[in-house]
Amino acid sequence: MFKEYIEDYILKDRKRAVLFFIIISAVFFIDKLTLGPLAAIQLHDIFETDFPRYKPMGELLFRHGPYFWYPNWPGGAPAYAWHHSPLYILNIVAQVVPLWAVYGAMVITMMAAAGYGMYRFLSGYMNVTGWVAAVGGVYFALNMQLSSLFILYTFSYCFPLYFAWSWDTQQKGSLVLKLIGLNLFVALSYPVLTLPYFFILEALIILLLQPEGQNLRLRMLIKTSLVWFGYILVCVPVLYSLYKYIPFSHRTYTYEAVSYLGFLKNLYNGFVGSALQTMTLTPLAGAIAIMDKSLRVRRSLIVIAIVVFLSALFSPAVNIIFRGTLFEKMDLGHITTVFPIVMTMAAVIAIDTVVRDHTLAKRFLIGVAVGAAYTFFAVFIAKAAGTQGVQHLILNVGSAVFISLMVITARNTVVFSFPMLTKNPAFAFLFCCAAGAAVFYFSPRKIGIVDIVSLAPVLVVSVWAFFWYSDKLSGAQKKGQLAGILIITIGVILFFQVRYTRFFGEEYVPYISVFPNVKALEGIKQENSYNQFGPFRLASVDYTTIPHIQSQGFETPDGRGPLFNKYYREFFKVVIAPQLSDPGFLPYFESNWYNLFISNFTSNTLFYPYSFLNIRYIVARGVASQPGGIFTTIYAGSTVEERPGAIGNLMKLYSKKIVVVRFNAAFDRVYLVKNIKTLETDKAVYDTLIQTQGAELVNTVYFSAAESPSPLPDSTDDEQFKKNRITLDRYSPDEISLTLELVTPASVVVSNNYDPSWRAYVDGQDTKIYRANIAFQSIAINNTGSHSVVFKYKDTLQRFTLLLIPVGMLIFNYFILRGRRIFLKS
Repeated sequence: MFKEYIEDYILKDRKRAVLFFIIISAVFFIDKLTLGPLAAIQLHDIFETDFPRYKPMGELLFRHGPYFWYPNWPGGAPAYAWHHSPLYILNIVAQVVPLWAVYGAMVITMMAAAGYGMYRFLSGYMNVTGWVAAVGGVYFALNMQLSSLFILYTFSYCFPLYFAWSWDTQQKGSLVLKLIGLNLFVALSYPVLTLPYFFILEALIILLLQPEGQNLRLRMLIKTSLVWFGYILVCVPVLYSLYKYIPFSHRTYTYEAVSYLGFLKNLYNGFVGSALQTMTLTPLAGAIAIMDKSLRVRRSLIVIAIVVFLSALFSPAVNIIFRGTLFEKMDLGHITTVFPIVMTMAAVIAIDTVVRDHTLAKRFLIGVAVGAAYTFFAVFIAKAAGTQGVQHLILNVGSAVFISLMVITARNTVVFSFPMLTKNPAFAFLFCCAAGAAVFYFSPRKIGIVDIVSLAPVLVVSVWAFFWYSDKLSGAQKKGQLAGILIITIGVILFFQVRYTRFFGEEYVPYISVFPNVKALEGIKQENSYNQFGPFRLASVDYTTIPHIQSQGFETPDGRGPLFNKYYREFFKVVIAPQLSDPGFLPYFESNWYNLFISNFTSNTLFYPYSFLNIRYIVARGVASQPGGIFTTIYAGSTVEERPGAIGNLMKLYSKKIVVVRFNAAFDRVYLVKNIKTLETDKAVYDTLIQTQGAELVNTVYFSAAESPSPLPDSTDDEQFKKNRITLDRYSPDEISLTLELVTPASVVVSNNYDPSWRAYVDGQDTKIYRANIAFQSIAINNTGSHSVVFKYKDTLQRFTLLLIPVGMLIFNYFILRGRRIFLKS
């Protein structure tokens, strides 16, 4: 039967169980292994915001050593004010491994870790029956692929394995591997997203779900607190930088009166919507039906209730109560990232309870049936599953049937006959095809040839996997009984239904279309490396090319991410002023915290703001306008290199037109300005920059009254000013060294974002840096002659926080090793 097959073939030993979950993950992402850069990627929050930074951040690290200012992001930002530091492990890996391979390895590894970790957590700490725990592991591995979580939410995937390993380090043979794995979780994790949630979750599990017969709560809580304290110390450099950056962050928060109705709505959506998203609505309905009969089921549901309550508490409906506090800035509503963990845990505990006590089966199955019926209501009436409602309906109803059969056949009793028709593998294969066809038909977007190419390996493997399982199982079942093949068939349907749903929902953009092969950019990169006037920026007038430009190591004026300097964002309004004249666009720009795009390159009226940004080249999909000779086209062609034969024809599917133009009016990164003009406010500076063009902008730098240096002495004519010379001696992330030969007084302007940690030294003397043209750096030099000028990014406390990393790792590992093994079974 089904459970005997799992126990005999999968759980026979620990290594075989690990291999099973690796194979499951590899089959699920078989397209990553077979198509390489042609495979689809998860664009949102992966290749738009995170992956493009890894390679350039690592390149800067190897070229300059540890640095604290990241110049490549729009206008520049503190290097540690992200979810990770320049020392992040993937920054280093990306130097030798292509990003598509990093992505493929990450998705497969994280899925395998999720499945195996949940199995170990359930079978060990929660004392769930082995074969049920294994099914729960597969369930969790799959439902993580349905969630809108990206793979770098490490603990979202790996928390069950982290929990299992951190409490089971006494087995000598695997101790080293477990410690390596635990430290890898820390190295890969994003601290701002993991610190608040998973410590709370671990504490809830210890307090509410302690295995029977063990009275170790206080000792476990102390150990947990010390281990997470070590983790906090490891993350202090990032946390310090984030906290320090809060006053300069672009993000603002809007508030409304507390809405109790909105709070209740968020409670409902938090439970029902997340349960649908993780295929757990039907088993959780069954859990509710038996909660009065089982203490551990009841307590697992309490954990869900606490997490859902916290998510609603930190939602916009009531977030005004946190106004002005640190909680306001922490985005604690992201506690929803633990929903898949707690919901899978509670569902499997309920199933195991019924398997152990079959008298509860009837009540549990009635609850499952009610949950399946409610799924129809939630999908078609309440619209809780969004645009992928039909796919989620198939998944939740399918999981209800799967779980029901698990419970019914758990005691090896014949419940009903197995019709002869279903003994034919072709019949079950038709179910797989029907499920796939439903996804295609109800897909929220149009299916293209590129989609078919990406799905082909999955379809091929699905056919092979089904027939392989059919052959293995059909001969082992007694004639006339409900064979395990029926459960396996439904499992295969669910497996590939999840794959299709993920593909159409989160993962449908081929890697090569985001990171195309444009040889012209390679030549520009060489020019950028050896340019005597410092690096220049590349802009994209089609936001889809921004990740490619950033991954090449270019500094960009635009991007997508959670972090922008608030002054720079205000200046960016000058650049896109023609777009902001659209009444519908301005509210979108103000409310969208993550996008800063030069998305409509049609106006030729505001080119000097582009000059301020040191934009030397502009990349566009299609054809860019070239008014007045300001632009020179240097490349017009395809995003994919021409290749002969079948490979070339396949590559053409991913090819798009692209144009690279040179912007001939760009200023150097550091330049001299003749006049200083002080205006009352930043708004006045903004209005002036929009209304003024030509020579006056070239010769004048503008300040608001709060950030203004003293006026320069009366300048001589332009011919005298043109005799001034500026030489860039050194440009690194944290230091810019200049030599000036001044015939007249001048203001030095650096088109990097203003930040109080930047210091200027003129001939060794500390000189104040002022905020110029809304966002940038400037100093005034009144004395003529030869001068040495150095701009340095200095943050002594930030450097000191690096010393806490080894201290934190020592504490983290020491208290893990000191922990007592508490598992009831291995």
